[in-house]
Amino acid sequence: MERRFNIWVYTVLACLLAYLTLNFITKESKSFSSLNYNWSNTKIIKEYKTVTLDSVSDNYLSLKISKKLKVNPYNTFKLENENGVYFFRFNYSISNNKETNFRDLIWLNKNPEIIGEKFNLIELDLPILKTNGANFITISDKQLYQNEAKYFRKELRRIKNVNFSGNNKDIYGFNYSGHKELTFKSLNINYDNFLKAQYYIIMIKPKENIETAFRNLKEFVLKALSDKNTKKIILITQPVYEDTAPSIITFNNKLINFSKGKTNVLYVDTNLIGNDFPNFYRENINEISKEGYEKIAKNVSKLF
Repeated sequence: MERRFNIWVYTVLACLLAYLTLNFITKESKSFSSLNYNWSNTKIIKEYKTVTLDSVSDNYLSLKISKKLKVNPYNTFKLENENGVYFFRFNYSISNNKETNFRDLIWLNKNPEIIGEKFNLIELDLPILKTNGANFITISDKQLYQNEAKYFRKELRRIKNVNFSGNNKDIYGFNYSGHKELTFKSLNINYDNFLKAQYYIIMIKPKENIETAFRNLKEFVLKALSDKNTKKIILITQPVYEDTAPSIITFNNKLINFSKGKTNVLYVDTNLIGNDFPNFYRENINEISKEGYEKIAKNVSKLF
């Protein structure tokens, strides 16, 4: 009788462990950025000469070199020796004939620790894994790719199985479209040059006259909706700070009113989120925080 009871207990525990493991794999593991990549399709682009670790942190790497390096921030890099393998991506670098500094950097697994250790430096093409989810394109000025904005697509991908299109890549390797000088006028004029997607996410600060900016936005939206493959367009309002110009607030109101009553044009109100979420902005800086961008991503995920 006691043996049967023990077998029953072990069976229950095994089932519980299996459930928890599966739950971790399918849900919690999405938070680890390394699982977003298709490691089996990694391709070597270039192998550099041996480098020496000079200094390192969570977002910074300095390497001593014998020749100036020309590196592409759109690619992934690997430091490798007999003691370990480390993968990283970065936004920009500063290099001379003696050292290369990688700035605004992320490690995809872990970072090395022993200063003075020698490594082989390898540049890789590491593609993002495709999912069976919807196809998105985020179109923006720097607000959806610079600084803490890098967490927006990463968080949206963590919440839902989505794919991103675009002619640029953020630090995590997700595609997006746009540049820091993008205007609604150029957005509208260059509609045919933008990659198409099922879902559009647009966040641009109006740089031209508000009426002109809004007219160009509406024209772009109508063009996008004329494509039978377009399902929804999601507009994100501009954040409102203490010194925000009244014209920006006017533009936000126009955007919200334009979206009301429509099923295929939706909006996310950053001001409303900011009022309800105390950590939405970075401290003493007129920028949205990491937590703020993750909150925006969560709100976007509810719209499709």
